[in-house]
Amino acid sequence: MKKTQQPSKSAIDQNGNGLELKLISIDSITVPNHHPRSDFGNLETLQGSIKRDGLQEPLFVYEIKAGKFGIIDGARRLKAVQEMGMKQISCLINKGISEADAAHLSYVKNVERKTLSAIEIARHIKSMRDDFGYTLNELELKGYGSPATISNKLKLLDLPETVQQKIQDGTLTAGHGLVLTKLHTREEQERKAKKIIDFDLTVNKTEYQIDRYLAKTRKERKVRPKEIIPSGDVPGVYFKDARNMNELPDKSVHLIVSSPPYFVGMEFEKGMTFKEHLANIGDVMKECGRILVPGGVIALNVADIIKFKGNNGQSDNVQIQLVGHIYQSSLKKYGIYLTDEVIWAKRPAWSKNRYGTYKVDTPHTSYKIYDNWEHVYIFRKKGEREIPSEEIVLQSKLTREQWIAYVNGGVGNRAYAQ
Repeated sequence: MKKTQQPSKSAIDQNGNGLELKLISIDSITVPNHHPRSDFGNLETLQGSIKRDGLQEPLFVYEIKAGKFGIIDGARRLKAVQEMGMKQISCLINKGISEADAAHLSYVKNVERKTLSAIEIARHIKSMRDDFGYTLNELELKGYGSPATISNKLKLLDLPETVQQKIQDGTLTAGHGLVLTKLHTREEQERKAKKIIDFDLTVNKTEYQIDRYLAKTRKERKVRPKEIIPSGDVPGVYFKDARNMNELPDKSVHLIVSSPPYFVGMEFEKGMTFKEHLANIGDVMKECGRILVPGGVIALNVADIIKFKGNNGQSDNVQIQLVGHIYQSSLKKYGIYLTDEVIWAKRPAWSKNRYGTYKVDTPHTSYKIYDNWEHVYIFRKKGEREIPSEEIVLQSKLTREQWIAYVNGGVGNRAYAQ
């Protein structure tokens, strides 16, 4: 049988540079600060393999100074044998290599095995820039990516340590981390990171939510209305005319729920004509149209006027006045159209002696008309409403118990709710 030639244990040139295979003391080997790998994971499996089969590959090191060596490749194996109590280990020594080149070679070796996290890569790049003075263009030539790519990797180090650790252990991706850097404060970043984990948000959903949040924040900073609502007698409670809602920016409200003013005889006694009431409705609806977002909804509880006295307000002209079409005509001007109708069944006690007391001898033809059923008109503004975030959707859902509590509204209304 032909014998194979054993490899040379030394390949050192006349300048003392080259590779040398040598058995050296483990105590003389360290992991330099610039080494990219910081997380060595669980070492038990590796230690079991070394005990069973021995060290299959020597450590790759460089000489820091006489008798002292730094790891280029094999930091995890070094940690494993240190814990096992070994005293010496076989090493391939790269002599004559600079510390900066050793750091870069460490990165290359670990990237080839895909053992580095995004945080470890970012820390290594920062070390190459800060400790060894490489520019972004020089790092690009060494294979770290374009200057823009390198800058994005370094942004991850601006995140709080708690968030960096989530990226390090794989709970969050580097993509999540890069999107989180858009937020301005550490508190916002930590809160959003928790939401990403709790709701299992993708990078795209996270970016969409953060962009919406930032756009809203910028808008609020830009439009800071003056204090126009006067303080009332009750602390924290304010009253103002709905015809002027300029504390609300244009297209800022998604849902308006209202019960407009009723035209009862008392109001005419104050000197208001029906025409003036119509103008009042028009002004309020105009403001609603201004503040409602495209695709937004207005829900109006509208009851017909049961004690209408006509334009002159005279009591001898008693009649019923339908009012739904008035709101419909007003809102159409602003691209808001009636799309649905809900019937509200009031409790029986609602109409009892509403306008007076009736006796046994009260003529049947003199009973007033009581509307125990009222309309809730649903109007929608033309356009597409933005899709709410997953967080808002989850918060908007009601439990079965909440549905029962809200819909039944007490024992008196239960029959109508079922």
